[in-house]
Amino acid sequence: METQILDWSLRAALMAAGTAAVLVILRVRAASARHIAWTAVMVAMLLLPIFTTWGPKAPMRMPPAIRERLALKLTTPERTLMRPAPQYTEDNGARRPIAARLSREAERPGLGRNWAWNWRWIALTGYSVGFVLMAIRLAAGVLCARKLARQASSVNGTLVSAQCAAPVTVGWLRPVVILPAEWRSWPEPKLDAVLAHEREHVRRRDPLVQLLALLNRSIFWFHPLSWWLERKLSDLAEEACDVAALRRGHDPLDYSQYLIDLARSVEQSGKRISVSGASINGSRLSRRIRQILDPNPLPLLSRTRSLVAAALCLSVLAVFSSFKPDVASKLAPGQLSMNEMLNKMAAEDRELEKRRQALQDEVQNLTPDQASALEAELKANPRDNEKLVKLMRYYRLKFGEQGLSNITLWYIEREPTILPWIINPELSREGYEQGKRLWLAHLKKPGVESAIYRNAARFLEGGDKPLAERALLDGQKAYPNEKWSRDLGEHYAQVLLGSTGPLAEFHVPRSLRMKEAHGTYAQSVRIKLANSNDPQTLMQTAQNLMGWSIGFLFPCDKQAKPLDFDVIALARSYNDRALSIQPDFPAAYSLKLRLESFATGERISKTPPEQWSQSDQMYLLRGQTESAFWDGKMDEAESKARELLALAARNTNDPKYGNAIFFANLSLGHVMLRRGEKRQAAGYLLAASVAPPTDNLRYGDIYMTLARQLVDLGEREAVAQFLDRCAEFNYRGKEMAEWAAQIRIGINPDLGPYRSN
Repeated sequence: METQILDWSLRAALMAAGTAAVLVILRVRAASARHIAWTAVMVAMLLLPIFTTWGPKAPMRMPPAIRERLALKLTTPERTLMRPAPQYTEDNGARRPIAARLSREAERPGLGRNWAWNWRWIALTGYSVGFVLMAIRLAAGVLCARKLARQASSVNGTLVSAQCAAPVTVGWLRPVVILPAEWRSWPEPKLDAVLAHEREHVRRRDPLVQLLALLNRSIFWFHPLSWWLERKLSDLAEEACDVAALRRGHDPLDYSQYLIDLARSVEQSGKRISVSGASINGSRLSRRIRQILDPNPLPLLSRTRSLVAAALCLSVLAVFSSFKPDVASKLAPGQLSMNEMLNKMAAEDRELEKRRQALQDEVQNLTPDQASALEAELKANPRDNEKLVKLMRYYRLKFGEQGLSNITLWYIEREPTILPWIINPELSREGYEQGKRLWLAHLKKPGVESAIYRNAARFLEGGDKPLAERALLDGQKAYPNEKWSRDLGEHYAQVLLGSTGPLAEFHVPRSLRMKEAHGTYAQSVRIKLANSNDPQTLMQTAQNLMGWSIGFLFPCDKQAKPLDFDVIALARSYNDRALSIQPDFPAAYSLKLRLESFATGERISKTPPEQWSQSDQMYLLRGQTESAFWDGKMDEAESKARELLALAARNTNDPKYGNAIFFANLSLGHVMLRRGEKRQAAGYLLAASVAPPTDNLRYGDIYMTLARQLVDLGEREAVAQFLDRCAEFNYRGKEMAEWAAQIRIGINPDLGPYRSN
């Protein structure tokens, strides 16, 4: 709310400055013309809350420094900003404090600290009190004027009131002139001049203008412009009515004396009902008399200058009441939007699927002679991948996996750096043994390439896992500068799970046998890993153990035999050892968080609801929020997200406090975007980025789905700020900072990861 008030105040000041510039440049001095111009400014200021919310918007480019301030000021929703918890991490279940992050975020307004929250409420309370007092004052004046009009008596068609010491015009819908009781004693020229002046007020509807000015002053009571406008409009109205009275032929000197007499009467009686704001005392009266007695009357405004002045003033009001600060750089020419990127990738996937299907149809229609010709062509050019895939599919379609043995053996012998297929010894023992002999022969040759070590290990994995490990270790020794941890981690995970045969088509174990998992070789691998000082291999092993075991922990096949040991605990032990060796290992930290989340879910599922902790409830609320959103239940998703925010606010010392604040704000941003409220969505995105960073936020992946959508909707600067802030704590900080820089110059990076919706 206070952000909107500041926005309106800025716009009003710009409108006033622009109008003043037009009046000065065109030398508009006529009181009536200036009154019209300033009345337009006052009405535009009064309508700003409505116009900026529902009116049309005109983008306006802003300097970079201003863009950054406005993006934060105009988009961050204050109700989502919570007090950050002390920062800490967990070490074997015990919390230990960490050094506070020193950054510019701590000094930005609206970060949710207690003092910032209290000041926000103090400001809103102060504004409300001021508005109520000004509104009461205005209402009292209106009621007093109505009472005066009702109680005035009519004498020969003229309203007269003993409460008035000078003439006054009241009534904003049906204005009337009320004269003081002594009007009968006035000379005829004075009465005519007074009536001419007051009737001009009636014709011009000055009481209505003044009422609107007072209402504007009540709403913007804190803004000096509202007070200045109210007084300026009153003065200009009096000057315009003076000019109208003088044009009826009254002598300026006599007219000035009339004003002095009226001022003296008011001073002596101490009475004056002033709704139209007549200026008949003090310096304002002196200024009026000087203008009346000025021997050089103001020149009339030509029609052309009047039209130009009106057009320019209206343009100023339109621009500054409807402009939308362009807090984002435009998309550079030739750049794809985020949505176009997704559509392009989807089109590429569809094209790939079409080619795959076309290839499948072609394979089904191959004759044996064509297949033989294709094989001959492939042997002449063994690196033709398209022909290789076609031939492999043909053999698999016609002869099953056994049909692949011959071409696989040919490749092992002639092109060992290419491994088209792995022969499963359970399906073709003879083919496997032939392949094994070929690989062992290759490994004995001098200058063996690293790809041969890897391909040999993958092949041997299906029937002789110790020999496969030996191939990998020899390759690591021969090529120590290459990364072998992924291959070794994959191998060790297979052994520990009791995987039999080679990996299946999607690179997952085919079946697990607990006899193998507890066998001699598996036990030796456990001992080796327990004493290993290679954090990369330990982490890769743990990652594969977790990823592969899920399907066996929760099998779709009801007849599948479950694992008889705690594979998650085993994976956790290896990952913890990796972190003890290399504490600054982002991938291991990320895996640790996934393992902890899995363990938390398992524990909660086995715990009665009455024993759930506040942290458990936050964990569940997060899942419920996400489920509601992806099910299209926006109201429920919003309700759950706000419930999560409220629960987090009551548990600021919880280790997962920052996670809850971050996720809840992102969820609210998604909900607002679904409802078409992009500015609110951008605000929630920024509110998420100022959550106190936790290990999850430091080492976990931050989904960029909301950011991608907001980039396309023009909230580029807000997204750039979000990325800049996340870059300060997330392990992908360098990449995020580069994304932010690209977005600011109009380039759309492929933000990831993201989810389609």
